[in-house]
Amino acid sequence: MITISVMEGNEVVRINVEDTGIGIGPEDQVKLFSQFFRSEDQLVRDQNGWGLGLNVTKQLVEMLGGEIGFKSQLGEGSTFWFTLPVAE
Repeated sequence: MITISVMEGNEVVRINVEDTGIGIGPEDQVKLFSQFFRSEDQLVRDQNGWGLGLNVTKQLVEMLGGEIGFKSQLGEGSTFWFTLPVAE
């Protein structure tokens, strides 16, 4: 299940994307936004990908003046979030 929520406050909009997936282990969390990083977890390796999505997303969000982050618990899912400035 995926839940998306949007909150506005202090000149920014924050978007949360929460899932009930496999979660991300501590050893992978420190590398998650690195270019070409893909977990060694077989559940991840079974999916196609180059390890670029989060790296490119982070660069785009930061170019637009926002921030990006996440929290995750292995076996319990993850919440990714990003902020963007509100247009004047």
